[in-house]
Amino acid sequence: MTKSIIEKLRPSFGKPNLSTKRAIDESNVRHAQKLLRRAKHTVRVYSDMGFVPNAYRSRCEIQYVEAVKDAETGKWQWYVGWTGAQRKRGYGPLATIDGRAA
Repeated sequence: MTKSIIEKLRPSFGKPNLSTKRAIDESNVRHAQKLLRRAKHTVRVYSDMGFVPNAYRSRCEIQYVEAVKDAETGKWQWYVGWTGAQRKRGYGPLATIDGRAA
């Protein structure tokens, strides 16, 4: 199961058209899979590169992998996305379970 999810998501690994290297890799997907046991509906893991302070002058994005449990089937759906990397003082949880820090 682990290998098939990683292979499915691998084409999404990488960076957008910005000068940033805050992209996820296989280790982030494996970490998300380990957290599934503790989750009821959502797990999100951000790139290990972390966040930047709000005062960071350039636009910066961070990639994440997210697993969302389908309410009807009970199966986990996997997604990869990008979001702004600025956080207050550059701190924020790199993994969340059901919207809370893991």
